[in-house]
Parts: sequence; structure tokens; C-alpha cells
Amino acid sequence: LYLGGGNARILDPAVMPSDVKIVPNIAGLLGGIALWNDMQSTNLVRAPQSVGAFCALETKGPA
Repeated sequence: LYLGGGNARILDPAVMPSDVKIVPNIAGLLGGIALWNDMQSTNLVRAPQSVGAFCALETKGPA
């Protein structure tokens, strides 16, 4: 588990389990960017909508 951001820097690594690492905020940002870069080679398919389903961003939907 990687902990970063907020007050993670004030946590004491000595009391953390061995599988927990405290990382700088930039590590999370770079990891997120890497995930999006990997998505460029992925074919995304939109799931079919259920009858009566609507997106909250759409202007019409059930009243």
C-alpha cells in the first residue's frame, strides 16, 4: 500500500506494516499519468444502456 498526500509525511514509517510505503505526492501523479498513457492502446467499448437508463449529465430523463 502506498500512502501519500495530505499529512502522510507526518506518519511514522517505523509503526507501519512492512507492506506500507509513504511516498511523495508526485509518485501518485506520475502513476496516474502512466495509467492514462497505457489507455491509448486500449479499445474501450461503451456498455449498452438499460431501458429507461439516463446519464445525469443529459438534459432529459425521468421526471
